Amino acid sequence: MKYENIENLYEQSEYVESSCSRAKNIRDVYILKMCKSNDFAPSDLKKEICFAKKAEKHGVGPKINKYGFYKKIGFIEMEKMKTSLKKLLEDDKLTNYHVKSLKKVLKKMWKRGNFLHMDLHADNIWFDKKNQAKLIDFGYVQHDYNNDDITTAKKDLINSSYDVHSLIDFLLQTSKKSQELLKLKEVMSGSWM
Repeated sequence: MKYENIENLYEQSEYVESSCSRAKNIRDVYILKMCKSNDFAPSDLKKEICFAKKAEKHGVGPKINKYGFYKKIGFIEMEKMKTSLKKLLEDDKLTNYHVKSLKKVLKKMWKRGNFLHMDLHADNIWFDKKNQAKLIDFGYVQHDYNNDDITTAKKDLINSSYDVHSLIDFLLQTSKKSQELLKLKEVMSGSWM
């Protein structure tokens, strides 16, 4: 895809992630994340792209198609996902398969990639068409842990997924999927480390 009209794509985005970050659906196969370089440091997007590529390599994140800068807008074009963890939780459709898939992805990120996603809210955890978990938005990452850092890493994981923990606690009161929610809470607390 060509990006001559990237300013229009930015203005017509379906998702507003922050004051300077947007995402737009591109056909049925890609999603385009865009950031205005006037509002952020290009080095931050370069770092995010680096970790997004690392996540793709380890099967933690979606496939990255293109990335770069055009007309003072940084962009990452990535494989479109099927549904978010937030949507699954809100619709009470979380399954054991989703939880196991997320656990597997978090383990890969930790053991193979040696990093933790530090912004694991429910909108940054997605599932593809095969219901395999994938993480997006690698703007905040902690890396280079050593073998003695498990306690610190668990605390970092819990802090980064505070939103998910709060949502689980709220939904436990009404959900028909309480066992799945409790398993998800264990996974988001680093029980697998």
